[in-house]
Amino acid sequence: VEVVLQQNKMTDSKFVFNKQQIDIHEIIYKAQENTTLIVNNRKGNIKLNLKAKNPVIFADQLHITNLVYNLLDNAIKYSPNELDIEILTYDDENNFHIVVSDHGIGIDRSNINHIFDKFYRVTTGEVHDVKGFGIGLSYVKQIVDLHKGSIGVRSTVGEGTTFDVRLPR
Repeated sequence: VEVVLQQNKMTDSKFVFNKQQIDIHEIIYKAQENTTLIVNNRKGNIKLNLKAKNPVIFADQLHITNLVYNLLDNAIKYSPNELDIEILTYDDENNFHIVVSDHGIGIDRSNINHIFDKFYRVTTGEVHDVKGFGIGLSYVKQIVDLHKGSIGVRSTVGEGTTFDVRLPR
């Protein structure tokens, strides 16, 4: 419900982000800490590889936090067996990158172009054991777009998925 409400607010022409200097590494550390119970119960691991020299960017803290949690939540949900997730950060001359990789079920090429569509869910056969409404990734894409960034995805069925978010400084 929160995500739907946030998305609707962001489509309002009067919507303004509450941009400020934020430390994305702090957000990632908190996300890792808040998912520890789930990850430990699944005998999994979240590896942090925070290589960015400058993790501070000018952005909306609430929405960037939600972006990180959505990508992490997807990595957890779509990794039914081996829960092995890596969050990598790095920076280049003009951008800050957040890369979230898992070794989950992966996404078929025919679905890749639709995963950012609102309410789109990748079909997993007749079993719907992964809960969700198909709004998380559309919300993530909207946040990235409104921050004038970009998001890419690489995936192989049966091997996992990697999301690469690029946010301008």
